[in-house]
Amino acid sequence: CRPGDVISVLAENRPEWLYADIAAQCAGMIGNGLYPTSSPEQVEYVLAHSATRVVVVEDGEQLEKVLAVRGRCPRLQRIVVMDLTGLRTLADPMVTPFAALLEKGLALARTQAADFERMIDDTRSDSVALLVYTSGTTGPPKGALVTHANLMFQIASAPQYLNIAQGDKTLSFLPLCHIAERVGTAFN
Repeated sequence: CRPGDVISVLAENRPEWLYADIAAQCAGMIGNGLYPTSSPEQVEYVLAHSATRVVVVEDGEQLEKVLAVRGRCPRLQRIVVMDLTGLRTLADPMVTPFAALLEKGLALARTQAADFERMIDDTRSDSVALLVYTSGTTGPPKGALVTHANLMFQIASAPQYLNIAQGDKTLSFLPLCHIAERVGTAFN
């Protein structure tokens, strides 16, 4: 993947969701979330419309949705699965376990940590950080582009509407693909 490519996550709220999303942003890619309740047709629409290169899925249920539509998602190159429970016979060259991806990342960190830091430093404030899809109540969902500058403004403005302080704990209750959960909980 290269800067500007879209990395999507199809999962319930869990730490791996944020690892994938924030890692993508650190490397100059665009983080995108899909609702875990999405139908295969909705998954297809978002993956194809966003030109997703990699999708990180939670488990076998979410994997099945992506496998059913991957042939109609021309840019999709890799599917990463967080939880392999029940997937004993997984032998698809397009599918990678999250643990294997994490292991590869840790190995690269030992020799290329400076490269990763440079990618973070090279991120421009006007580049897209997130792609957030609307609910689609007036037609197909639309992908809203959120820049790094917009995120930084929202984070800096948070004390005006969120009474939080360093060390406070929050409860994540909205899906992480919802902009309010990402900005209000994950980034603050």
